[in-house]
Amino acid sequence: FSFVDGRKYIGYWKNNKMDGYGVITWPDGKLFEGLFKDDRKDGFGVYYAIRKIYLGIWKNSLLEGDTIIIEGNKIKKQYWENGRPIRNLPQSTSIFFEKYLNDIMAYQNEFIDLNLIEKRLKNFSNKKVKEQDSITKTEKESTGDELVKKK
Repeated sequence: FSFVDGRKYIGYWKNNKMDGYGVITWPDGKLFEGLFKDDRKDGFGVYYAIRKIYLGIWKNSLLEGDTIIIEGNKIKKQYWENGRPIRNLPQSTSIFFEKYLNDIMAYQNEFIDLNLIEKRLKNFSNKKVKEQDSITKTEKESTGDELVKKK
């Protein structure tokens, strides 16, 4: 989906709002990949700014809690409230999403292919539909309900 201001969004929608996993890009090259709720960043996400990458939990589109900031090869840990850094955290601080750090640093200079992301989302959606069909079939088998074909 393309917005009038040049932003592009690929991801899940609910009630005509960005909701669930998605990727949004801006014309200047910034990108956010993560979770959305009611058109706002909400949950874990990675924001690729021009010279920095922010990993953290978002609430109402603002960073909230422990956050990792990557600038080049430097890694900084901070605690944020309402989208503002409150204090620096010791480098020894363990942050649960830190396990993604190496992958993100390895790909920070890579071109992000939105077509590939869109294809992955379609494959994921198709898999979910097949899983749902399988669950429905299994439920019907376990309850003894039969599908009756009309002649």
